[in-house]
Amino acid sequence: ICEYDKKPYVQFIDSWKTSNILPSLQEIKKHFSSSGEFYVRAYDEKHD
Repeated sequence: ICEYDKKPYVQFIDSWKTSNILPSLQEIKKHFSSSGEFYVRAYDEKHD
C-alpha cells in the first residue's frame, strides 16, 4: 500500500476469524524496525 508520499506501507486486515487474529502491538514492534511508524485503525459494524 502506498500513501500520498509514495512510501510503501504494510497493512494488516482483520479477517474477523478467531483463528486468524491481528498481531499485538508488541509483536509488530518485535518484527519491524524501531524506526517504523504504525497507525492502528479499528472500525465496528457501524462504519464502512
